[in-house]
Amino acid sequence: TRTQFEQWIGSLVKQTIDKVANALAEADLTFEEIDIVVLAGGSSHIPSVQQAITDQFGFAPQYDRDVSRLIAEGAAILMGNSDIIQPERIHDVTNHHFGVLYNRIDFDNLIPAGTELPVEKKTEKMPLTDYAEELVINVYRASKSSKAQYTTDIGMEHIEKLTLTNIPPKLKTDLIIDITFELTKKYGLTVNAVVRDRETNEILTNAHIQKHSAY
Repeated sequence: TRTQFEQWIGSLVKQTIDKVANALAEADLTFEEIDIVVLAGGSSHIPSVQQAITDQFGFAPQYDRDVSRLIAEGAAILMGNSDIIQPERIHDVTNHHFGVLYNRIDFDNLIPAGTELPVEKKTEKMPLTDYAEELVINVYRASKSSKAQYTTDIGMEHIEKLTLTNIPPKLKTDLIIDITFELTKKYGLTVNAVVRDRETNEILTNAHIQKHSAY
């Protein structure tokens, strides 16, 4: 039924509205400053999507235009604006904050938005519990407009996790977790994590991930 369908997609519609809010905030705009909203794609014909836009902006969106023409018109406008098109600047800086979860909800912002590329940042952590034989490093990305303090903040996105296994059971104070974030225009985001013995400096285990489209 329509009611069931709208329940299924409700969280996705909310995520979309949140993305729009973040985009407006990054452009120093508010919903009230927008005069027209044009929806494109098959989901633009879903009544609950139209209603969500109407509730947020205070007016009904347009959705009955030809999608192919709409995209072409947008591309033409963008290409005609020399103040917007600056290819040499694409990905010269990060568009998001990048970091890891620690202390259960805190966000350690290793690479703030606007950082010039390429960049490499490192941090040291300690396990939260004693005798942990497995550790998970959760990697987060946050929009420029996010407060970037907690992983529960609006604009936060969990993008990857590293699992470190086969760790010898030790007190948490005996271990160091070295985490390295590297962000480049060519390879995207690479995250390396190493667990080592605090006293001997011996590497006990390691893991890494790479995301090419993480900007």
